[in-house]
Amino acid sequence: MLSLNLPEWDENAKPAFADSNSCARWISQFQLTDIRQAHQTLSFQLAELNRTFIPPIARLKITEQLRDTVSIVQGGYAKKIFNKPLPLDEYEFSVLLEIISLWDSMWISYAHCLQAGMNDDQGVIRHLALITQRCLRYAGLQIVEYLLMQHQVDHRLWQMLHQLYGFAEERGFADFPVLESLRLYPPPASCVEHYVQILLISQADPYELPRKQFRLVNRWLDEWRSMVHVNRKLPANAKETPPLAVDLESAENVLSEIPSAGGSSVRYLDVTDLSKSLRIKIALLQQGKLPSQLGLGEDLPPSICLGLVEKLHRHWCEGQEAREFERRSISHKAEVCFGLPDLHYRISGKEFTQPGSEIMLSLRQHDEIAVFGHVVTRAEFKPLHATESWEILDEATKDFSLMRGAMAIGQRVSLGHLVGIFSAEEEGYVPGVIRWVIAGLDGSVNMGVKKLEGRPETVSVRNTGVNLTVSTRYVQAILMHYGDNSSLIIPSGWFSPGKVVQVMDDEGITMELKLMSLVGKGADYERATFIQL
Repeated sequence: MLSLNLPEWDENAKPAFADSNSCARWISQFQLTDIRQAHQTLSFQLAELNRTFIPPIARLKITEQLRDTVSIVQGGYAKKIFNKPLPLDEYEFSVLLEIISLWDSMWISYAHCLQAGMNDDQGVIRHLALITQRCLRYAGLQIVEYLLMQHQVDHRLWQMLHQLYGFAEERGFADFPVLESLRLYPPPASCVEHYVQILLISQADPYELPRKQFRLVNRWLDEWRSMVHVNRKLPANAKETPPLAVDLESAENVLSEIPSAGGSSVRYLDVTDLSKSLRIKIALLQQGKLPSQLGLGEDLPPSICLGLVEKLHRHWCEGQEAREFERRSISHKAEVCFGLPDLHYRISGKEFTQPGSEIMLSLRQHDEIAVFGHVVTRAEFKPLHATESWEILDEATKDFSLMRGAMAIGQRVSLGHLVGIFSAEEEGYVPGVIRWVIAGLDGSVNMGVKKLEGRPETVSVRNTGVNLTVSTRYVQAILMHYGDNSSLIIPSGWFSPGKVVQVMDDEGITMELKLMSLVGKGADYERATFIQL
């Protein structure tokens, strides 16, 4: 049952426009020079409009007129927080909430029109398919904003999305194509297509996707969403191509288990056609076709694009079993350190120094002398190489799932950063890479860490060769012993194919390694294979 909780009318509300003509004049004079001021002005005017009674058909026309302006302002304002680490600081989080609030204001304006249509208002009743589609879109955009910024989604948005789709289905216009008024989105799109797109992007492992890839997948879904069909019955080929399932009465996006005999509120997303299309793209990419030749754009190198399409097929078309892996649920505290210098210190148990230097000062102590004129005492400065206490929620063979509570203060984290986790089983720190991050609505932070294969050994590494134009000072590195698949973790920017580096172990023994290929690259490290010369 669709239930709209809308603001009451307020006679003191005074929007700058109350019909399409005055709205057009206002838009023509609207200034975009200061994007923050533009966002605040637009938000205020929509809030005023949403508390002012005007004929529903006039409201519909006004809201349609505002769509392009809102889209442009939101895109510009969102740049302020794009790719920021988590948790967001106070200012950044306020920007996120303001962006979501403006999408919500657009939803409220359309929802007023929807309420009027449900009450048989003759001005808008014939536009119910368009109005419902717009409501789905702006509820969905709020969800997308949470996912893009790697935040937990408010469960009430999923409830509203399901209710809106159920209403469209009940009225019989769920699959009616609706013309788009936005200049950037010309193809007609039905209610079911918008519904499917939001469900699929939420199942694309959004907290693990780099944010540029998230946006790319969302663009692909503009074309792919029409390949998915929503049915009341389990598809006949469910064993070959498992569907996704939703419950229109739930506050979840997609059900974790597919019911074989669902109730009246269960719907199945038949992904058969989408699976065929993705498998064709995978095969052609494997044969050497370029992503641009397959309508996938030029944003990603072919190998990265292939991996992304394969990942999407696993998550959308291969069933719950393909998305799960064996884990053991545990709950205990663990010490975590961040970055190569701190991980090097925690594994070696001692401060890094330049081998052979007459005065054995650490790099950090060199920095302290440059800044303060002397080595800072521990009373003057916080402890070096501090660790944080995180709770390990569960653990699989190759990764950890950890949480830091809402009240804890610590490092801001983001995808691809190098970390170390103390493991009693390993009797030391295990190197890993942050694979996914979720910021909770309560301020907590969850992260998944993929363990790096091999036994870690701390070493020092420096450039070699004649006529060097780069520093020959040693820096921290970690040698990961793993048989024929051993690798070297080095600072970001160090790798180039065929580069020869000198490595010194903790005993002072040196060797020369030729870097061969990059097997891992994160925000603050590179991991390369090598051969010993």
